[in-house]
Amino acid sequence: LLPQQLPAGRDSQFFGLLVPGPAVSGDFYDVIELDERHCLLVVAGVSGWGVPAAFLMLLVRGAIREAAARPGMTPSAILAAANDRLCGQSPFDGFATAFVALYDRETGTLSHSSAGNRAPCRIQADGSVLTLADAGGPALGVRKGIPYGEAVTRLEQEDTLFLCTEGVLRAVNAQREPFGEERLAAVLHQGRGLSARDRSALLLRAGEAHVGPGGQTGDIVCLTVRRLLPASELAPESEAAV
Repeated sequence: LLPQQLPAGRDSQFFGLLVPGPAVSGDFYDVIELDERHCLLVVAGVSGWGVPAAFLMLLVRGAIREAAARPGMTPSAILAAANDRLCGQSPFDGFATAFVALYDRETGTLSHSSAGNRAPCRIQADGSVLTLADAGGPALGVRKGIPYGEAVTRLEQEDTLFLCTEGVLRAVNAQREPFGEERLAAVLHQGRGLSARDRSALLLRAGEAHVGPGGQTGDIVCLTVRRLLPASELAPESEAAV
Protein backbone atom coordinates (compact mmCIF):
# COMPACT_ATOMS: atom_id res chain seq x y z
CA LEU A 1 0.00 0.00 0.00
CA LEU A 2 3.01 2.31 0.17
CA PRO A 3 3.84 4.32 -2.97
CA GLN A 4 5.45 2.01 -5.53
CA GLN A 5 7.31 4.93 -7.07
CA LEU A 6 8.04 8.37 -5.64
CA PRO A 7 8.19 11.53 -7.78
CA ALA A 8 11.42 12.11 -9.67
CA GLY A 9 12.88 15.23 -11.26
CA ARG A 10 15.66 17.77 -11.13
CA ASP A 11 13.86 20.07 -8.65
CA SER A 12 13.43 17.75 -5.61
CA GLN A 13 14.43 14.43 -4.09
CA PHE A 14 11.88 12.24 -2.30
CA PHE A 15 12.55 9.25 -0.06
CA GLY A 16 10.19 7.30 2.17
CA LEU A 17 11.11 4.73 4.79
CA LEU A 18 9.02 2.21 6.75
CA VAL A 19 10.58 -0.25 9.18
CA PRO A 20 7.68 -2.28 10.61
CA GLY A 21 7.60 -3.13 14.28
CA PRO A 22 7.27 -6.68 15.65
CA ALA A 23 3.46 -6.44 15.85
CA VAL A 24 0.93 -5.60 13.15
CA SER A 25 0.07 -1.89 13.30
CA GLY A 26 -0.63 0.88 10.85
CA ASP A 27 1.83 3.76 10.46
CA PHE A 28 2.36 4.76 6.83
CA TYR A 29 3.51 7.47 4.46
CA ASP A 30 2.13 8.54 1.10
CA VAL A 31 3.05 10.88 -1.75
CA ILE A 32 0.21 11.75 -4.13
CA GLU A 33 1.13 13.50 -7.37
CA LEU A 34 -1.71 15.93 -8.15
CA ASP A 35 -0.11 17.29 -11.33
CA GLU A 36 3.38 17.89 -12.71
CA ARG A 37 3.98 20.69 -10.22
CA HIS A 38 2.11 19.79 -7.03
CA CYS A 39 2.16 16.75 -4.78
CA LEU A 40 0.61 15.87 -1.45
CA LEU A 41 2.88 14.59 1.33
CA VAL A 42 1.33 12.42 4.06
CA VAL A 43 2.58 10.66 7.18
CA ALA A 44 0.09 9.04 9.55
CA GLY A 45 -0.09 6.69 12.49
CA VAL A 46 -3.00 4.82 14.04
CA SER A 47 -3.75 3.85 17.62
CA GLY A 48 -3.59 0.29 18.82
CA TRP A 49 -2.10 -2.90 17.40
CA GLY A 50 -3.12 -5.95 15.46
CA VAL A 51 -5.53 -6.41 12.60
CA PRO A 52 -7.98 -3.69 13.78
CA ALA A 53 -5.16 -1.12 13.65
CA ALA A 54 -4.17 -2.26 10.17
CA PHE A 55 -7.80 -2.02 9.07
CA LEU A 56 -8.02 1.50 10.47
CA MET A 57 -4.91 2.42 8.50
CA LEU A 58 -6.71 1.37 5.30
CA LEU A 59 -9.63 3.61 6.21
CA VAL A 60 -7.35 6.58 6.97
CA ARG A 61 -5.37 6.19 3.75
CA GLY A 62 -8.54 5.85 1.72
CA ALA A 63 -10.23 8.85 3.35
CA ILE A 64 -7.22 11.12 2.74
CA ARG A 65 -6.82 9.98 -0.86
CA GLU A 66 -10.53 10.40 -1.53
CA ALA A 67 -10.51 13.96 -0.17
CA ALA A 68 -7.30 14.83 -2.04
CA ALA A 69 -8.91 13.79 -5.34
CA ARG A 70 -11.48 16.58 -5.08
CA PRO A 71 -10.53 19.77 -6.97
CA GLY A 72 -9.11 22.67 -4.98
CA MET A 73 -8.78 20.86 -1.65
CA THR A 74 -6.29 22.37 0.81
CA PRO A 75 -4.45 20.29 3.48
CA SER A 76 -6.77 21.58 6.22
CA ALA A 77 -9.86 20.76 4.13
CA ILE A 78 -8.48 17.28 3.40
CA LEU A 79 -8.04 16.56 7.11
CA ALA A 80 -11.49 17.93 7.95
CA ALA A 81 -13.10 15.75 5.29
CA ALA A 82 -11.09 12.69 6.33
CA ASN A 83 -12.02 13.24 9.97
CA ASP A 84 -15.73 13.42 9.17
CA ARG A 85 -15.47 10.28 7.08
CA LEU A 86 -13.62 8.34 9.80
CA CYS A 87 -15.81 9.27 12.75
CA GLY A 88 -17.88 6.22 13.60
CA GLN A 89 -15.97 3.93 11.20
CA SER A 90 -13.17 2.79 13.49
CA PRO A 91 -13.40 -0.94 14.29
CA PHE A 92 -12.41 -0.33 17.92
CA ASP A 93 -13.02 3.37 18.57
CA GLY A 94 -9.45 4.06 17.52
CA PHE A 95 -8.01 7.28 16.16
CA ALA A 96 -5.24 8.37 13.83
CA THR A 97 -2.69 11.16 13.77
CA ALA A 98 -1.67 12.61 10.42
CA PHE A 99 0.33 15.37 8.78
CA VAL A 100 -0.64 16.55 5.29
CA ALA A 101 1.29 19.06 3.17
CA LEU A 102 0.77 20.41 -0.33
CA TYR A 103 4.21 20.90 -1.92
CA ASP A 104 4.78 23.17 -4.92
CA ARG A 105 7.91 21.79 -6.56
CA GLU A 106 8.41 24.91 -8.66
CA THR A 107 8.38 27.53 -5.88
CA GLY A 108 9.15 25.38 -2.83
CA THR A 109 5.95 26.58 -1.13
CA LEU A 110 4.57 24.18 1.46
CA SER A 111 1.02 24.48 2.80
CA HIS A 112 0.51 22.12 5.72
CA SER A 113 -1.90 20.97 8.40
CA SER A 114 -1.65 18.43 11.22
CA ALA A 115 -4.16 16.18 12.96
CA GLY A 116 -2.41 15.50 16.25
CA ASN A 117 0.90 14.64 14.56
CA ARG A 118 4.17 16.32 15.53
CA ALA A 119 5.28 19.15 13.28
CA PRO A 120 8.03 18.16 10.79
CA CYS A 121 11.56 19.53 10.78
CA ARG A 122 13.01 21.82 8.15
CA ILE A 123 16.78 21.47 7.76
CA GLN A 124 18.31 24.54 6.14
CA ALA A 125 21.30 24.45 3.81
CA ASP A 126 23.62 25.53 6.67
CA GLY A 127 22.46 22.60 8.84
CA SER A 128 20.10 24.58 11.09
CA VAL A 129 17.10 22.53 12.19
CA LEU A 130 13.78 24.34 12.53
CA THR A 131 10.34 23.04 13.48
CA LEU A 132 7.42 24.00 11.27
CA ALA A 133 4.53 25.94 12.76
CA ASP A 134 2.14 23.66 14.63
CA ALA A 135 -1.09 24.27 12.71
CA GLY A 136 -4.06 21.93 12.49
CA GLY A 137 -6.29 20.25 15.03
CA PRO A 138 -6.93 17.03 16.97
CA ALA A 139 -6.45 13.45 15.84
CA LEU A 140 -8.73 12.00 13.17
CA GLY A 141 -11.80 9.98 14.06
CA VAL A 142 -12.47 11.47 17.51
CA ARG A 143 -15.20 14.07 16.91
CA LYS A 144 -17.04 15.05 13.76
CA GLY A 145 -17.15 18.62 12.43
CA ILE A 146 -13.74 19.73 13.72
CA PRO A 147 -12.07 22.61 11.81
CA TYR A 148 -8.35 22.34 11.08
CA GLY A 149 -5.88 25.19 10.83
CA GLU A 150 -3.19 25.58 8.19
CA ALA A 151 0.22 27.23 7.83
CA VAL A 152 2.52 28.04 4.92
CA THR A 153 6.30 27.95 4.68
CA ARG A 154 8.81 27.80 1.83
CA LEU A 155 11.68 25.43 1.24
CA GLU A 156 14.68 27.24 -0.17
CA GLN A 157 17.11 25.48 -2.48
CA GLU A 158 19.06 22.80 -0.56
CA ASP A 159 16.54 22.85 2.31
CA THR A 160 15.20 19.47 3.46
CA LEU A 161 11.84 18.60 4.97
CA PHE A 162 11.79 15.65 7.38
CA LEU A 163 8.46 14.08 8.39
CA CYS A 164 8.03 11.18 10.80
CA THR A 165 5.54 9.53 13.10
CA GLU A 166 5.82 9.19 16.88
CA GLY A 167 7.48 5.77 16.61
CA VAL A 168 10.79 7.48 15.80
CA LEU A 169 10.71 9.65 18.93
CA ARG A 170 9.32 7.04 21.33
CA ALA A 171 11.90 4.34 20.58
CA VAL A 172 13.56 3.56 23.94
CA ASN A 173 16.93 2.12 24.89
CA ALA A 174 17.75 -0.38 27.64
CA GLN A 175 17.44 2.40 30.24
CA ARG A 176 13.94 3.24 28.93
CA GLU A 177 15.12 6.60 27.58
CA PRO A 178 13.20 7.68 24.45
CA PHE A 179 15.07 8.77 21.35
CA GLY A 180 13.34 12.15 21.68
CA GLU A 181 13.39 15.51 19.94
CA GLU A 182 16.91 16.52 21.00
CA ARG A 183 18.54 13.42 19.54
CA LEU A 184 16.46 13.78 16.38
CA ALA A 185 17.57 17.40 15.90
CA ALA A 186 21.21 16.47 16.52
CA VAL A 187 21.13 13.69 13.92
CA LEU A 188 19.40 15.88 11.35
CA HIS A 189 21.99 18.61 11.91
CA GLN A 190 24.79 16.12 11.17
CA GLY A 191 23.39 15.35 7.75
CA ARG A 192 24.37 18.61 6.09
CA GLY A 193 24.44 18.24 2.31
CA LEU A 194 23.11 14.66 2.32
CA SER A 195 20.60 13.35 -0.19
CA ALA A 196 17.07 12.56 0.98
CA ARG A 197 17.90 8.85 0.98
CA ASP A 198 21.18 9.22 2.89
CA ARG A 199 19.63 11.48 5.50
CA SER A 200 16.91 8.92 6.17
CA ALA A 201 19.53 6.17 6.41
CA LEU A 202 21.54 8.25 8.89
CA LEU A 203 18.49 8.64 11.11
CA LEU A 204 17.71 4.93 10.89
CA ARG A 205 21.25 3.99 11.97
CA ALA A 206 21.07 6.42 14.89
CA GLY A 207 17.75 4.92 15.98
CA GLU A 208 19.09 1.37 15.76
CA ALA A 209 22.14 2.33 17.79
CA HIS A 210 19.88 3.89 20.44
CA VAL A 211 17.52 0.95 20.96
CA GLY A 212 20.08 -1.82 20.42
CA PRO A 213 19.52 -5.25 18.84
CA GLY A 214 15.89 -6.33 18.95
CA GLY A 215 14.86 -3.17 20.77
CA GLN A 216 12.40 -1.77 18.24
CA THR A 217 8.83 -2.04 19.50
CA GLY A 218 6.87 0.09 17.01
CA ASP A 219 6.81 1.16 13.39
CA ILE A 220 9.48 3.57 12.15
CA VAL A 221 8.13 5.81 9.41
CA CYS A 222 9.76 8.85 7.85
CA LEU A 223 9.41 10.83 4.63
CA THR A 224 12.19 13.14 3.45
CA VAL A 225 12.02 15.81 0.74
CA ARG A 226 15.06 17.78 -0.38
CA ARG A 227 14.69 20.79 -2.66
CA LEU A 228 17.59 20.88 -5.10
CA LEU A 229 19.57 23.72 -6.59
CA PRO A 230 18.53 24.56 -10.16
CA ALA A 231 20.65 22.85 -12.79
CA SER A 232 21.74 26.26 -14.07
CA GLU A 233 23.40 27.00 -10.74
CA LEU A 234 25.22 23.68 -10.70
CA ALA A 235 26.70 24.01 -14.20
CA PRO A 236 29.48 26.58 -13.44
CA GLU A 237 30.77 24.49 -10.54
CA SER A 238 30.80 21.34 -12.67
CA GLU A 239 32.70 23.11 -15.47
CA ALA A 240 35.22 24.50 -12.99
CA ALA A 241 35.82 21.02 -11.60
CA VAL A 242 36.57 19.71 -15.08
